Amino acid sequence: MVIEEREIEVVSRNLAVIALFSERFDSLVERDCSAEDSALRVATSVLNGLKPYVVKAAAAELDELATHYET
Repeated sequence: MVIEEREIEVVSRNLAVIALFSERFDSLVERDCSAEDSALRVATSVLNGLKPYVVKAAAAELDELATHYET
């Protein structure tokens, strides 16, 4: 990964917000899903949040991993 030191805190916070509040957001938009589907959606969202910072050589692997977790 390539990330500016000044961006680390912001990116970390954004990923934490995704991980902690995705289930609540889904309930607000009336998306009813199982705990497993919710966990998979969070994993996909976190991985996609990392895409801009992954080096080109690892981008395909990250895409493949994110696709694996899609619901």
